[in-house]
Amino acid sequence: MLFRSYDTRRDQPVNIGDWRPENYNRSYKGPVTIAEALKDSLNTVAAQVGQEVGEEAIIRLIKRFGISGDFKPYPAIALGTQEMTLWDLARGYGVFMTGGMRLDPYLIEKVETSRGEVLYKRPEYDPERVYEQALAQTMTAMLYQVVTDGTGRRAVVKDWQVAGKTGTSQDSRDALFAGYSAELVGAVWVGNDDDTAMSRVTGGGLPAGIWSDIMTIAH
Repeated sequence: MLFRSYDTRRDQPVNIGDWRPENYNRSYKGPVTIAEALKDSLNTVAAQVGQEVGEEAIIRLIKRFGISGDFKPYPAIALGTQEMTLWDLARGYGVFMTGGMRLDPYLIEKVETSRGEVLYKRPEYDPERVYEQALAQTMTAMLYQVVTDGTGRRAVVKDWQVAGKTGTSQDSRDALFAGYSAELVGAVWVGNDDDTAMSRVTGGGLPAGIWSDIMTIAH
């Protein structure tokens, strides 16, 4: 099933079995494009699209991107409710940054002695295409709007075009921002170690601001 960024869905109360997804501000906008829904983090539209695609198809795509984890085919997977490491989250956004090529992160590139003897060097490899280039470009265009005109406006990096997405879990236990430029990809998580709720912290607030600061230095 192919979706276009200008396809429309209705932002309205949705019931999927016993689950009723709600938007963060508990309000609804009516007819919106998919790009607008992504820009404004409209959970009801994400849930609808997730049902049209199917949970199993979403899981297959997650796995193709190289992300690890035991994902279950629950409807809320469309909202990112299942556990994923920050490492894997950044890795997933890297697929969009590279135009659809799988990104395999690493910690160590080379180990050498003080005499210059190379003990280890990460082998070169040809990255695998896991997503169509045109689709990756469309995703980048939509995620760019998240930063310029949506929930991720605090993630702006001066003199760079960046794209990304905010995320906030129930009761603000987790707040995230993941994004990328043409050069770098990264993700920021904010939360309490004991999984208690924060005071209305959202992905578009502190995490997006931290991400902007880090990326400004890194670039």
